[in-house]
Amino acid sequence: MRCISFFVALFATIFLLHDCSMNNTVRTKGDVDILLWTSENPNPKLSELRRPGWIYNLAVVTPDGMATFSGQSLKYSEESNAIRAAETDSRVRASNFLQSEIVRLTEELRGALGVSSEILNPSVISREYITEYSEAVLSGMKTTKIYTEKWRSGESGKIYYLAFVLSVIPADGMERRAKNTATEFFNKKAAEAGIEQMDLVNKKLKEFKLQFKNQ
Repeated sequence: MRCISFFVALFATIFLLHDCSMNNTVRTKGDVDILLWTSENPNPKLSELRRPGWIYNLAVVTPDGMATFSGQSLKYSEESNAIRAAETDSRVRASNFLQSEIVRLTEELRGALGVSSEILNPSVISREYITEYSEAVLSGMKTTKIYTEKWRSGESGKIYYLAFVLSVIPADGMERRAKNTATEFFNKKAAEAGIEQMDLVNKKLKEFKLQFKNQ
């Protein structure tokens, strides 16, 4: 009887544990996130997810002369916060593009003048320029397109949002401000470095153009 009672108790314990485990399922990292909706499709299927092509734009100029920079957010619990993060990211990308152009200009100047990187260091010069002039060059930049997605995490079950934005700025205005500020900046740097070939410096600055991509 004791043996039978032991197995009955053991079976009951196993049954209860199994029941509890079914009611308290632990999600694993292998669980797939579920797409609930997008701003373009209220009933999407993950297999049919098609994001707008403009989310890959970086310094692309449209036929009407607008330089476009996309931005993307990380996961946020509020849609509005995701959108703000994506807008910030688009400005960061625009600033990074501008910085890479100043690096290119610095390298061209250094080669033309025959000076070492100790006198004109592209990395240092570009960071100083961006710190001082980026906000002015990118003034007037605004968001024109927003695309958002709502997801449920397969791991935690929590809702999160992803946002993508397209920010634009007139390409000619951005280039004009970049040229003007670069001329001011490099004339100051050349004077500080004791560079005497100012005619050559200003010739290169006059030729300077931002290398946008055409749509």
